[in-house]
Amino acid sequence: MFGDGPVTSGSCLLVHDAARPLVPVATARSVVDAVLAGHRAVVPVLPLADTVKEVAAGGLLHGGPDRAALRVVQTPQGFDGALAASVIAAALPDPVLAWTGAGGSVHTVPGHPLAFAVHDDWDRGLAERALAGPS
Repeated sequence: MFGDGPVTSGSCLLVHDAARPLVPVATARSVVDAVLAGHRAVVPVLPLADTVKEVAAGGLLHGGPDRAALRVVQTPQGFDGALAASVIAAALPDPVLAWTGAGGSVHTVPGHPLAFAVHDDWDRGLAERALAGPS
């Protein structure tokens, strides 16, 4: 699925989810910089803040995973330009998932709290308040 061409200096493809309209420019820049530094695939991430539990049939809670290694993945996702055709072909629904499924590794850079996804009225309200600034 993904070509194994050489890393090309100076070429980067960003894949961004329009549901994340408030991604700071600095976050996107850090993704681009990491790709241009030689990483073939890069994503911004944040540490997982919420508690996650496994739920068995019948709704009974089980133990949860250790959050120390868990991250929330954001966009934009960055790819070396040599992968552009493959990324575009695999972009639906998730090129990072396709890339890791093909055995590729993904470098991470720090994400930003403003890069949250806006999916519903609650999220839209948060985004509007963020844009309005301190009251």
